[in-house]
Amino acid sequence: MQVNAAGPDSTSGPRRKRTETLPADSAPTAAPPKPADATLQPDRAEISGVARDLAHAIHTDQPESSDLPPERMQQILDRIASGFYEQPEVREQVVRRIAADLGA
Repeated sequence: MQVNAAGPDSTSGPRRKRTETLPADSAPTAAPPKPADATLQPDRAEISGVARDLAHAIHTDQPESSDLPPERMQQILDRIASGFYEQPEVREQVVRRIAADLGA
């Protein structure tokens, strides 16, 4: 393998035509694998109580506290599953209602 040396301004080019030939067995090798470190700890995640409550509410048939009748809740869940709320005009209306509820 031939390697052209860099020019005086650290660029390769015709200013300095020096060629070196490296032996075939001197190709760069990958760094040796690092030994396993006994001090490494496995990844951890901490779940807040609020997140646990939310997960529980999502995975139960009915949320623990709801002002909505079961029929209305089922209608909403069916609409979410069908993609109804992904329509731009529906999203806009939902945002307006939430903003009104928040007093914005």
